[in-house]
Amino acid sequence: MLAPKKFADTTLEEWRKIYDINVFSGIALAQAAITELRKSKGCIVWVSSGAAAKQYAAWSSYGSSKAVYNSVSAHIALEEPDITSVAIAPGRVDTEMQGVLRSEGQSSMNKAQYDSFVEAKEKGILLKPEQPGNVMAKFVADPLKELSGKFFSYVLHNILGHQRLMTVQMELTRGRGIPRIGSSLGMLETRTWISQAMLALCLCR
Repeated sequence: MLAPKKFADTTLEEWRKIYDINVFSGIALAQAAITELRKSKGCIVWVSSGAAAKQYAAWSSYGSSKAVYNSVSAHIALEEPDITSVAIAPGRVDTEMQGVLRSEGQSSMNKAQYDSFVEAKEKGILLKPEQPGNVMAKFVADPLKELSGKFFSYVLHNILGHQRLMTVQMELTRGRGIPRIGSSLGMLETRTWISQAMLALCLCR
């Protein structure tokens, strides 16, 4: 959930609502599943955002809520050696939230940042929800344990009319630069994408 309002203009009640939706819903799901995830050596994919590491005017509540996922994921990776826990920034996805941003963000956001989101929609370069959904499903089906605790985004390339996840670009926000780790996960098949209702957290296996 994103409600584009500057820090000084966001009420405490609005902060609570955003954190209830963006943070506590996912934490509740993870805690409920943790015992079974230990047994199955499962994987938790936390849907983060580039805003967890980059600042956008009027996004303080949203960006900080996503940064919580990055930290929680890293802590779970440390505490639960049998569980793979990663935070993934899916990129700019053509969801209802993007519409809210374009309709409500002009007065409060930085103009250049706001214009970039409008332009992305006009040029048709927003990702379809099934694109990051398929990527996450592929990762959960065959997780890389060595990536547990990390925060990363990915790059999709169009090759011969097919979408292939060519690289998983690790973006570590720990003050040591941005190492990049490549991982080919094969051709993306048409599958049921992770629904918007479950984007707070994808718990699989």
